[in-house]
Amino acid sequence: VVGIALAGLFSQLFAFLTLLLMYIAGNNRRLDVRVFIRSFSLAREIVPLGLPSVIRQGLTVASAILLNNIAAQISDSALFSASVSSKVFTLFFGIAIGIGQGISPLIGFSYGSGNGDRLERAFRLSSVCGSLILLACCGVCLIFPDEMTLLMAHTFSGKAADGTSRAIMIQCAALPFVQLGIVCNMAYQAAGRKIASSFLAAVRQGVFYIPLLLVLARFWGES
Repeated sequence: VVGIALAGLFSQLFAFLTLLLMYIAGNNRRLDVRVFIRSFSLAREIVPLGLPSVIRQGLTVASAILLNNIAAQISDSALFSASVSSKVFTLFFGIAIGIGQGISPLIGFSYGSGNGDRLERAFRLSSVCGSLILLACCGVCLIFPDEMTLLMAHTFSGKAADGTSRAIMIQCAALPFVQLGIVCNMAYQAAGRKIASSFLAAVRQGVFYIPLLLVLARFWGES
């Protein structure tokens, strides 16, 4: 656990220093507090646009913590199944996020220039291609759930393996439908629709997943 934490710390620090050096060296600029003070009005526009990302990532972390806590109260095998299946889903969910982040600048440029045709093509292409990629990932999970479990964990009991394989198949069956939601959310964010994008960012995890997790875990438990 300590090693994982240090790896995350140093990777984030290295990324920050790299971007900082590129900013300073590439533009021959130095950081000046007075620039930040004068840019306060601009910051008020930037922060709300970044709010959907904060909500999306914050709720993802909160739901993962809640899931682990609930599973730990049920049994060790439930905790194992929840942890491993979440890792598998997160692995493929990152693909959807990457496609959404990649298409966001194009959608923003198209929206800002009033080029509706290019915006529509970008939206359709990212949604369809991303859904097809995730559909293929879903097929891999449905066909090889045990192998996906072995990919994330090397030692486990028979009961934990059965529960994890079932959890992977159930969770990843929703993968093909994830991409459209991600692209819609990021399209609104790129277009500057702060309220709509913040709401969409909160819907999946905050409005549905966390409440359902609390209710279904209470009535169904590990079954």
